[in-house]
Amino acid sequence: MKTKVIMSVITAGLIALVIIASLTNSPSDNGSTIDDVVFEDGIVNIYYFWQEGCAHCDAQFEFFERIEADLGSYFNLFSFEIASNPDNARLLGEVSELVDTQVTGVPFTVIGEEVFIGFNEGMEDDFTSAIVAGVDSDFDVVRDIIE
Repeated sequence: MKTKVIMSVITAGLIALVIIASLTNSPSDNGSTIDDVVFEDGIVNIYYFWQEGCAHCDAQFEFFERIEADLGSYFNLFSFEIASNPDNARLLGEVSELVDTQVTGVPFTVIGEEVFIGFNEGMEDDFTSAIVAGVDSDFDVVRDIIE
């Protein structure tokens, strides 16, 4: 009897974790590392630095998901969680130096030659414009780091 109760509690806990994980809409599901970065002609790379638990980061990730259907063929999204990954935090430092922009918070996003700090709905058109403009640009800040 005691074993059945323990197994039921463990099973309920695992089910709760699965449900919570499936409801969590964060870029951690697609977290990137520098090794994931690829360069393709006609595609702009988006470098998106974020932190778990950041509401603005979650909103920005949801924005990227919303535009995927219309603009997904124009960009590759590389999402770098910085709080739990020291390599990603170092990459953020290198990127911010190369784009000559001080990191004052997250999300910190580089799309082509454009840098965005923070996120709100009023920025969505600027992000979209940067994606379209970035397709025609040869600039890629991470290419300078890798090569």
